[in-house]
Amino acid sequence: MKRIFFLLFILILFVSCSRKIEVFKKYDFNSGDYELYGIITMGTTTEFTEKVGEFRIKDITTLESMQSEWVLNTTDRRMLCGYSYDLYLMKADSCINQFSVNLECEYLTFDNVEEWYNFPAELLQKYEKSMIKLSKEESQEIRGKINF
Repeated sequence: MKRIFFLLFILILFVSCSRKIEVFKKYDFNSGDYELYGIITMGTTTEFTEKVGEFRIKDITTLESMQSEWVLNTTDRRMLCGYSYDLYLMKADSCINQFSVNLECEYLTFDNVEEWYNFPAELLQKYEKSMIKLSKEESQEIRGKINF
């Protein structure tokens, strides 16, 4: 009985020590023209990045669904993987949030935050039908807006 109590205590301690982040918590997607852009990085390509390429999501319902689902826990796993995508949340022509994901090693990072977050690849892949593939011209245009 003591062993079960001890294991339960350790589990509760472990879960409570993990910090969460709600990636899109502070945004009211119904209030304006938001778009999420996925720009392929120089990191490892995956089957998904090869198939989908660079994209944008502008559907409010999809963004709201991402908002409720993208609640991520920190991770102590550090991997020597590059990034699959840099993701940019734009409102009109301004970049208001930027972060990077690795679909192979399944993590997400922010430039200004030292913590890493678990990011199962299906959190992005499930929205493939809502992704609008960017042409080369559109890709160059968005890169110019975000000062690549």
